Amino acid sequence: MNIQNYRTESAGDFYGQVLSPVKPDKADILGIIRRGRFRIAFTTLAGLTTALLLLSTVTPVYRANTRLIIDKSFNKFMQSNKVLDEPIFDDAGTLSQIHIITSESVVLPVVRSLDLAHDTEFVDPSSNAGITTRLRGLIATLKAKAGFGAARTVEKSDPERVAFDGAMRRLYVTREDVPNVINISFESRDPQKAANISNAIADTYLASTVAGKISSTQIVGRLMRERLAELKTQAADAERVLTEYKLSAKLTGAGAKTRSSEELSILAGHLAQSRVTLAEAKARLNPTTKDGLESGNTAPLENELLTLLRRQYLDVAQRATDIERRVGKGHAAVAAMRRRLADMRTAIADEEMRVARTSLELASARYGQLNATMAQVLSEETATSPALARLRELESAAETLRTLYNSMLQRYNETSKVEASAPITSDAMIITRAAVPTQSEPSKRRILGLALGSLFGFLFGTGLIFLREFPFGVFRTSEQVTQATGLFCAILPTVKTQDLSAQNPTTAVVSRPFSRFTEALRMVWSLIKVRKVGTTGQVICVTSAVPHEGKTTVATSLASLIASQAKVRTLLIDADFRRHTLTDAMASESQVGLREALDSPGRLSDFVIKQSASGLEFLPCPITDPSINASELLGSAQMKELLAVARDRYSAIIIEVAPIAPVADFRMIAPFCDEMVLVVEWGKTTQKIVLESLAQASGLFIGTPCIILNKADPSALKSIDHYKGSEYLAYYKERAA
Repeated sequence: MNIQNYRTESAGDFYGQVLSPVKPDKADILGIIRRGRFRIAFTTLAGLTTALLLLSTVTPVYRANTRLIIDKSFNKFMQSNKVLDEPIFDDAGTLSQIHIITSESVVLPVVRSLDLAHDTEFVDPSSNAGITTRLRGLIATLKAKAGFGAARTVEKSDPERVAFDGAMRRLYVTREDVPNVINISFESRDPQKAANISNAIADTYLASTVAGKISSTQIVGRLMRERLAELKTQAADAERVLTEYKLSAKLTGAGAKTRSSEELSILAGHLAQSRVTLAEAKARLNPTTKDGLESGNTAPLENELLTLLRRQYLDVAQRATDIERRVGKGHAAVAAMRRRLADMRTAIADEEMRVARTSLELASARYGQLNATMAQVLSEETATSPALARLRELESAAETLRTLYNSMLQRYNETSKVEASAPITSDAMIITRAAVPTQSEPSKRRILGLALGSLFGFLFGTGLIFLREFPFGVFRTSEQVTQATGLFCAILPTVKTQDLSAQNPTTAVVSRPFSRFTEALRMVWSLIKVRKVGTTGQVICVTSAVPHEGKTTVATSLASLIASQAKVRTLLIDADFRRHTLTDAMASESQVGLREALDSPGRLSDFVIKQSASGLEFLPCPITDPSINASELLGSAQMKELLAVARDRYSAIIIEVAPIAPVADFRMIAPFCDEMVLVVEWGKTTQKIVLESLAQASGLFIGTPCIILNKADPSALKSIDHYKGSEYLAYYKERAA
């Protein structure tokens, strides 16, 4: 593959790919931590020291524990409390007891009974409290100053209130793993005092629950008596109103029914029976059941004549059967007997039809009479229905009041018997009274405090190094650049001030020809030289995505390297009309330069300044007129002609152009350039702006860009290159030649 094919394929690969940011891998994160390990160790040690100093000022305190259990026994509940029908215990009920124990109604009597208002541990502001108490006070003070809460103010003239607040800060009430067991803990510098106060709080809580039950029982008893008297009066009034209404409405009897209602019930039964009889009579007149002897739909009709006819029919039928058996079916006597049987069947059917018609007429008449009677009784009943409705209403009200009164009376009698036979006790009981503690509480907290101090110092140090070397959204390694863009990347370490003169930026590569900075630029030049096409000089554009990324230093150092060490005739052009920082550094006294050379490209050598140390030739840009359109000048035919003249005279032309993102200068001059060197500040310039700049550069010229990560931290580079081995840096000589 020749050079022309290499150049074309490389450009095609770059312009055909989709640029996307990359995230730091695990090695990058570990590298940042490795570089900042001394700072992390220092902050961790500082946190540990701070925790030690804080803990050394804390006076040891003792904690005493009293354990209570909330009794769930149903029998005990029935003996001690009759306010509810059955006991109800749940987590919310147990948690509410914790709030009751820490309430003023329980703690304040303990403060008074033990005379804590005259105890210096509780009323002296300078008293050495525990670490937890101090932290609580500090947090409360900070919240008050930040405006998130009101500061607690205590009157100096009220020692009892001060002692109460001090006791509350030392009191801890928690629920253990068993839902109905509560632990009461109290801290004090005196172990005996801690045990006494913890037990006193438990005893006061039990006494308060008993007193509350007695009070509630008395209140409930009084309310029940008042309610009984009220229900008794209401029931008596309801009975009296019911009796008076019965007398006035003339409603008597056990069921308080009217005569018409009783008649209605009787008539309803008769009417139903008559309806059945009428249906049977109609069924007998059905033509399909004309033969009463053979039909099974209805019962056969009976009277004396029918009974006689059926008996005669049976006798004749038996005689006909006997004769037929003796003489055969064809005999004349048998035929005569059969005719006689047919006549008898006809007579029986006619008699049954006559009886059925008679029965139907009687059933119809009876049914009509019952209907008429029913209608008359219904009209009478309708007239008396409002009275019955009112009667039912009064009876229901009286019955309800009697039931309520009897139920309340029974409940009151049961409660009175239980209260008289069994004393009221508390629902809670002490299962373990507080003993005098033998070990101070901070012995456990000291380890926790040291651990928290160390952890805080470690996190603080880690946060500082990640804030200093934020790994997300920026480039820190050449692998990240290559992964995101597919381009070659070189990393330039930060140049020390003494190695880079403000008047001559080329001193870095001249004074240190074998440093990592110089070797990285030499690698960039070798890549550009390999891609050279043709016999004329190469035009290399050096720019950046945003300002202050060090493109001036890179451009001058690269040009100086090519001119002094590669022995190639090199021209450095300052094409930044807007700031001309390069001109101020290398030829601050110049009066003419690029602007004049554009007007007379053939006189290029008249405007060039040659550096004696490196042999570099420099075309300054001392123009300060803001009215000049720099973009138009850089994209003009004069610029194209000037670069054509420079190609004939120089082997390498380095042009420094304004950044890509803010202005259009690069876009105008890019078609005249062969190669592009994009300078990116290490760990600062975002990946997004770099990729946007490369996307804008694509298609403007054929050459493949080269990216330089500038201003890299030398110590960070050692950590980044750690995986390459200890001999990797042996070829670099950072000392001056």
